[in-house]
Amino acid sequence: MNNTILRYVGLTDPNFKFIVNSDGEYNRYEHRGRDHHKALITHATLESDIMRCPDCGFLEHVTKYGYTDDIEIYLPTTNGYDNRLIVKKQRFHCDNCNTKFNAKSHDLLDNSKFSRPLVNQIIAMSQDDISQKSIARALRVSTSSVHRVINSDQTYYYDFQRQLPSVLCFDEVRTSAHNMSFVYADGEAHQLIEILPDRLSKNIKEHQRTLFRLLSSESSTSRICHHRFKCELRPICPWFIS
Repeated sequence: MNNTILRYVGLTDPNFKFIVNSDGEYNRYEHRGRDHHKALITHATLESDIMRCPDCGFLEHVTKYGYTDDIEIYLPTTNGYDNRLIVKKQRFHCDNCNTKFNAKSHDLLDNSKFSRPLVNQIIAMSQDDISQKSIARALRVSTSSVHRVINSDQTYYYDFQRQLPSVLCFDEVRTSAHNMSFVYADGEAHQLIEILPDRLSKNIKEHQRTLFRLLSSESSTSRICHHRFKCELRPICPWFIS
């Protein structure tokens, strides 16, 4: 029964013990959010064997210390319904250093109400041609939460075989929501290289430090062109990362 519920709610950790009422039901409908939409609520406890203390590392001084208060976790949607898990986590107490800590699960994220399966669902949907607002509406979460999850998962891939252009043009441009972005291009080939989401100096330096870290500052020179200044020839790497 417990494994069946695990598969239904999209979890894999067998340490979740679901609470079944006298009628044999393990979930029920409740209203959530400002729009009072229907949400499918499942109750469970997160059990665990005695764990080592994360502070002092002792095992023999750790004892079980009851359960946490109810923690509401967002799960992947089921048949279009907002699906949530209300869980009580096993607590532990270390008599050696007086530290209290909770049981952990690979299905849950630290300091987050989003379950790992829900995060995976957001990432999977973002790979299709679906806007963040549509993903948020479908999964019954906020658009800012979807944006945060996608940004935290992003990975940059760079082609380090690419050489610096001999003429590098850069400028600041106004993009969406009246934000200012940093743009630079190949001045000879007239091709755009990259548009950065902002014009903060630390982000520009970090981007160029990662992208051109394999290039030698002694041998790499480029002509820097800006619409406010004259072009000049200088070593490119020190200009970006100094």
